[in-house]
Amino acid sequence: MKHTKTTYLIDITVPNTNNLKQKHTGRIQKYILLAEENKQTWHQEHVRIILIIILSNGVIPETLKAALKTLQLPENTYITMQKSVVLDTCSIVRRFLNPTSSTLVNDEETV
Repeated sequence: MKHTKTTYLIDITVPNTNNLKQKHTGRIQKYILLAEENKQTWHQEHVRIILIIILSNGVIPETLKAALKTLQLPENTYITMQKSVVLDTCSIVRRFLNPTSSTLVNDEETV
């Protein structure tokens, strides 16, 4: 059995809903030089750039399923990822909109 020397550069990002295609292209360009340097330094046959992008509202690009397949992850992994991103986004919004309870307690004590 022949083993191939392959390196995976994995970038996980959760951008806002603007410019998904531009974000994807920018991320690829960011890693091209690193991939080439890695290939030469470590004498790798292949260096693969894997982008995992999920928008903050849970929308996934068409490329996500292919990325998960390349990493040999179950196809439905994206569902769990979407849930996590949406719940975290809701949590951030909730914290922003609701004042902290400690602030309310301190204000009531000074009255």
